[in-house]
Amino acid sequence: MRMFVFLALGIMLLSLYSFPKEKNSTVEVQAMNFLMYRDNVRNHVFKLDKIIPGVISDKDIEFPIGFINKKWKAQIEKNILYIYGNATQQEINQVKKQTLYSHSVGQKKNGLFYPHYTKPPMVLPNFIKEGDLVSIMEIVE
Repeated sequence: MRMFVFLALGIMLLSLYSFPKEKNSTVEVQAMNFLMYRDNVRNHVFKLDKIIPGVISDKDIEFPIGFINKKWKAQIEKNILYIYGNATQQEINQVKKQTLYSHSVGQKKNGLFYPHYTKPPMVLPNFIKEGDLVSIMEIVE
């Protein structure tokens, strides 16, 4: 009986400590969701014959089966494609990491694209909320 209790206790302890905790899985999933949304929007925009400024509706974009967009938005203004949405700082950092710290990915801080890669810094439009995750792409026709 003691052997059984000792064995059960050992298995329980192993199950608690042997597998790494997936504490960042939600952050990684949100980052991948943003990047998937961004890629599909970009593909949609570059297939168009004529670039029309304004909001890009999800119903016009071809997403993979099962993809659900809950918070990302896309809009074209002055030949710049803005893809943006509310994200935690951890999610923003994860997106930057997964894009190898691309200069096209940042955050709106004090009305500007941050980090600043241009002089003067890029002013972001008012439809993007302060603190949002932002990806920018210039569209050249």
